[in-house]
Amino acid sequence: MRLLIKQILLFSLIAFSGGEELWADEPRVLAIGGGVGGVECPKFNSISKDARRFDAGKGESLTHLSNFMNYITGYSTGYNQVASLKCDIIAGYSTEQLLSWTENWCQNHPLEKFGSAVVALGTELGARNCK
Repeated sequence: MRLLIKQILLFSLIAFSGGEELWADEPRVLAIGGGVGGVECPKFNSISKDARRFDAGKGESLTHLSNFMNYITGYSTGYNQVASLKCDIIAGYSTEQLLSWTENWCQNHPLEKFGSAVVALGTELGARNCK
């Protein structure tokens, strides 16, 4: 009986946990799920703007945006592992440059999500750095 209760609790926890839904840009190609990858572009830009305003020259805005940067570095790690030519797509780029790139992309694609901006960043940097 205890095992059954534990299984039901575990199932409930998994089934009803919060977060964004999974979605794919093409069937069976890319899934972007919960967390910052599922944040709508306008929300990401708002968070980024607020973090930079709060920073006001103290050098802390990147700390407030660390979850977004972690998403970028995580994506790049996966990209680097599966690239036909082993490379580091974000080598030579600062955190500020990578976040600014995604902000600009999101500004131009307001109906998209932050995860899509990171995919576009990876596609552009991969084409440029993995030759």
